[in-house]
Amino acid sequence: MFSEENAFSCYANRMDPRDERLCAFLGGAVAQEVIKKTGKFTPVEQWIHHDDACLVQSTAGAGDYDGTRYAHQAAVLGTNFMESIKKQRVFLVGCGALGCEYLKGLALMGACSGADGKLIVTDMDRIEVSNLSRQFLFRQSDVGNPKSTSAARVVKGWNPDLQIEALEKGVGVTSEDFFDDAFWTSLDLCWNALDNVVARKYTDKCCLWYGLPLLESGTLGTKCNSDVFLPGLTKSYNDGVETDANETQIAMCTLRSFPFLPLHCIEFAKQAYFSDYMEFAPQQYESFRKDPAGFFEQLDAMSEAEQFKALKMIKGIIELQQAGAIDFDVCIKAAFNHYCRDFVTSIRDLVYNCDEIEKTTGKPFWTGTKRRPIEAKWDTSAPPAEALEYLYATANCYAFMWKVPFVRNRTEFQKRVVQLNLQVPAWAPPSDKKVETEEDDGDKVDPAAIEALKAGIWAHDFEKDDDTNFHIDFLTASTNLRASNYDIKHTERSTVKVTAGRIIPALATTTAMICGLVDMEFLKIVLGMHREEGALDKFYNANVNLATGLQAMNVFRPEPAIVRKTELPGSVAEFTSWDKVEVDGEIPLEELVKHLEAKLGGELRRLHPAGNDKVALYDRSQAEMLNWKIEISAGQVQVEQQHRQE
Repeated sequence: MFSEENAFSCYANRMDPRDERLCAFLGGAVAQEVIKKTGKFTPVEQWIHHDDACLVQSTAGAGDYDGTRYAHQAAVLGTNFMESIKKQRVFLVGCGALGCEYLKGLALMGACSGADGKLIVTDMDRIEVSNLSRQFLFRQSDVGNPKSTSAARVVKGWNPDLQIEALEKGVGVTSEDFFDDAFWTSLDLCWNALDNVVARKYTDKCCLWYGLPLLESGTLGTKCNSDVFLPGLTKSYNDGVETDANETQIAMCTLRSFPFLPLHCIEFAKQAYFSDYMEFAPQQYESFRKDPAGFFEQLDAMSEAEQFKALKMIKGIIELQQAGAIDFDVCIKAAFNHYCRDFVTSIRDLVYNCDEIEKTTGKPFWTGTKRRPIEAKWDTSAPPAEALEYLYATANCYAFMWKVPFVRNRTEFQKRVVQLNLQVPAWAPPSDKKVETEEDDGDKVDPAAIEALKAGIWAHDFEKDDDTNFHIDFLTASTNLRASNYDIKHTERSTVKVTAGRIIPALATTTAMICGLVDMEFLKIVLGMHREEGALDKFYNANVNLATGLQAMNVFRPEPAIVRKTELPGSVAEFTSWDKVEVDGEIPLEELVKHLEAKLGGELRRLHPAGNDKVALYDRSQAEMLNWKIEISAGQVQVEQQHRQE
């Protein structure tokens, strides 16, 4: 670092270099200010001040990098920094708006460009049309291609020295065979560019276990935040209390039986109707058709309710084929069956059962937000417009599944519907049907019904941006039919598209600004500042809202690791989430117990696997356990019961 006396000289010698991190940070903020000329949001008054002087190295100079693409960077950070950043092994999780910006920054700064360096980026998603406005590494020709491989190709073109590997794997428990001990221990840093809390918590858990720094950030419209998690120094992501603000949590009993808002109708149309009919059913049928034995093995792992649903839907698909070849008329009939079941019969059943509850208890049932629904109408010779719209979208969705030609002409479609002379089946009061009135209802099913059911179509992949695939048409028609059932205001197609498609506003200005800040935190880690004295005073977290000017532009120091105190006599007095006792390989259980007692203090009475305190790996009351061997490898524990030879 440099003293105040030579600060002027230090800065004067570095007036020329340009820093792409500061360009991203200030560029995003300034671009948002330009937008405010329209009168939207509150402009910044006076100055934006940001101090990261600790990055300026007193011994810096371009040296051998003079005249190269990294000359500006080396002039501020030094040649030693350049050698270090080339060797970095970084795992970038996610390749959306944030991921694209981070890839750009890493490529431009020369990170992971040496023989020993490596940048691994993974994302399971494929590029959609709606991504193009803010995920600048993609073009129209990339739509439908994997995000990770497409982005890697672009940044590799910018910097041919970049050692990048693109994957299409999710990061979680199911991929631990790939992202194993060897993978995590080979890394220098994990970098999140995610959009959900579950994945964030998992990567944080891995960073805790393997002692890796973690860079975290998120955006929502003009709002953004960033966090730096440093081994042994800061609290972890899991130490905080956070829920996924982008997920709408609505009780299932409300969605299924008692909706009272348009949102409830949209959510149920997506979760129940589209997911069940267009995705789940064909997937289960294909699994059954290709490998019946394997299908029933998978079935055993499902809940009873899921088993019943899968088998019932497979049975329905088989019955459709028994009538002969599948044509568009069969698709219309299948759509009409759904119309009758979901908007007529189920409504009659619900009203009957709830009216019976009211009679039995003597208390009003249809109170508060519980609306007494009305069944959908049907006229064979002159079908209602709402019903026709639903049949049109649903039948064409089935046409895709069965690979038969679409009927897009609405006049021709209506003529076919009338010619089929479709009739609503006769209804009888349900004898044993239970209405789901509480959130935990609906999980139990008669096993006998499952046994009775045990005696190549295409699944839909929901795509909100393709107006020719009938997906949004189906959801809009389903939403508004259900709204009519419950006398709820109808919803415009555009609103259904935004809500069902989980379209969360993301702005290039916000993304660039927060990524510029996080990139600067990455530089500090490469410089080894997290291992220096007073490290926390050199790092920043951020919480910014570009819409409100300086009032919500907060940059602050990371919170230190949360210290938890123990009350066990003779044991360690305190610990943090980063603390652990490492044991690897085969070891007699007696030695493991002694090792843990020496490290932790006190007397070890019981040892059990994480998350399962019913299974004892060691219990002090059973002395013979000390003769056993225990093998710990790749996070797995195996106990071998044997007697020591005297």
